[in-house]
Amino acid sequence: MTEIHSGKLIAGRFRCRRRLANGGRVTIWNADDIHRSTGVVVKVPQISARSVGGFPAFNHRVAILRELTTGSTPPLVPTIYDKGTLETGRPYLVQSLVDGQLATELQCGDRHKALGRLCSRLCQFARGLHRHGLVHTDLRPQNIGTLDSGAYRVLDLGGVNERTRCADCGVYPAAGAGNQCSACGASLTDSAPQIDLPAMSFRPPELATTEVVGPWSDVYSIGRILEHVQANLWESTATLIPQSLLERATANPHERFQTPTDLLCAVESVRKSA
Repeated sequence: MTEIHSGKLIAGRFRCRRRLANGGRVTIWNADDIHRSTGVVVKVPQISARSVGGFPAFNHRVAILRELTTGSTPPLVPTIYDKGTLETGRPYLVQSLVDGQLATELQCGDRHKALGRLCSRLCQFARGLHRHGLVHTDLRPQNIGTLDSGAYRVLDLGGVNERTRCADCGVYPAAGAGNQCSACGASLTDSAPQIDLPAMSFRPPELATTEVVGPWSDVYSIGRILEHVQANLWESTATLIPQSLLERATANPHERFQTPTDLLCAVESVRKSA
């Protein structure tokens, strides 16, 4: 079997240079697009992610990425240049390389405007996933890049999981529903997604408990990102978003803003009154 390695040419066009990341689900390589003379990233699922039917989870994420790339202006994720299958049978995805760091754009210009745009883009991205019954669960500063134009891109969908759904009746339970479906009374324990324990404070705490996971879980991560920006990037600047609003964004699931739209409306209200 031919594995990806430095120097490997994919589709006669993308030459791999070095491995950037090797996560539990996807391996990411830095590569050169020899047709366009530009840098790209190549993403390939781990062999362990394969099932009897191939790599359905990876292919499903690629389909969603294509929608997020073409369904909004500007796009929410890096541009997709190619997708296909390697000699080993593993699928691959090629996307544009985003070098910019989140902090770069946020430290320049109108900070009120920059923070509002960041919140808006993250909420728009999260809503795109939620329409598919998915939650990201791993939004954090390291997963957000900024182009030279100042546009944001979410770089990593490795933590995406299906939101909690009752296996018996198919209903999505509300935040704080506990272990029992309110519609049919079935146990939600077997319906909860299998998610690793949170490794960072940006990941919602319900991932480590039996609490149901839903859109409010991504609200938690976005709230923590906004809090992080204010506390670590703008130490000499007056608080732009009140702590009371951030506390509600990161409260217990049933006390939290339930959707990204709820959070964004609250943030926009604060910005307009500033």
